[in-house]
Amino acid sequence: MSETFHNAFAEALQSGTTDGLNAWLDMPGAAERFAVYRNNVVRSAIEALRAAYPSVNHIVGENFFSPLAKAFWEASPPVDQTMTLYGDGFDSFISTYAPASRLPYLPDIARLDRAWLEAHHGADCEPLNAARVAELAPSDLPALLLGLHPTLRRVECELSLFDFWLASRARRVPEETRLVPGRQNILIWRHRGQVCHEIVTAEHAVFLDALATPQPLGQALDRAGPDTDERFAGRVFGHGLSNGLFVSLDPKDLL
Repeated sequence: MSETFHNAFAEALQSGTTDGLNAWLDMPGAAERFAVYRNNVVRSAIEALRAAYPSVNHIVGENFFSPLAKAFWEASPPVDQTMTLYGDGFDSFISTYAPASRLPYLPDIARLDRAWLEAHHGADCEPLNAARVAELAPSDLPALLLGLHPTLRRVECELSLFDFWLASRARRVPEETRLVPGRQNILIWRHRGQVCHEIVTAEHAVFLDALATPQPLGQALDRAGPDTDERFAGRVFGHGLSNGLFVSLDPKDLL
C-alpha cells in the first residue's frame, strides 16, 4: 500500500481519530474493525508497561496504571517490534503526569524498575578475573584501567526507597512505610544469571562513576573524596571484584 495510507494509518492508530482514513474505510464495518484493532494495540502496550514496571503498578493499582500507561503510549509509541524494553522515558513522563503528582517518589520507583529490566535483559559480558588481578604487583593496581559491567545501573533516589521498592516489586505492602528524606544510591546489575541490587555510599557511587569515564583505578579512587583511605579502596575494589561489577579495559586482558 502507499506511503500515504501508512502515514494515515499510523496517525489514526495514535490519535484514535479516523478522519484521515475515510478513503480506505468505505467498506461496511471497517471503522469498527479498526477500533477493535486499535484497542488490542493499546492493551498490548499497557500490559507490556505493567510487566516492565511492576512496582509502579502495585503502588498505584491497576485502575490508575492503565490510563497512565495509555497516556504514555499516546505520547511515546513503541519504535521496535519487540515490546520487551518498551517504556524508556516512562519515569520522566510520570513526573509530568498530573494525577501522579501526589506521589512525588513515583518517578524514582519507575527508574528502579527500569534499571532492573535493563539489567535483566542486558548483554552478557565476562567480568574481570579476580585471580588474574591477584597476580599483579600492588604497584600496578593504580594504573589498572577498568570498565563497568554493561548491565550495571545506578539510581540515585531522593528518599529512602530501597526497601519500599523491593516490597512493591514482590507485591507486598510493607507493614510500616517510612519514606524519609535522604539520598540513596542504589546499584542494580546482573551477576551469574541473577539480578542483584544493593545500596552503596555516595563515595562508592562517585568511584564507580569515575571508572565509567573511564579513569585508571587510582584516579577513580582519588575522585571518591578526601575522606577515603586504603580501607575504603580495598572495600570497594573487593566488592566490585566479588560481585562481577568490573570488566577489563586493560591491554593486558585480565579476563
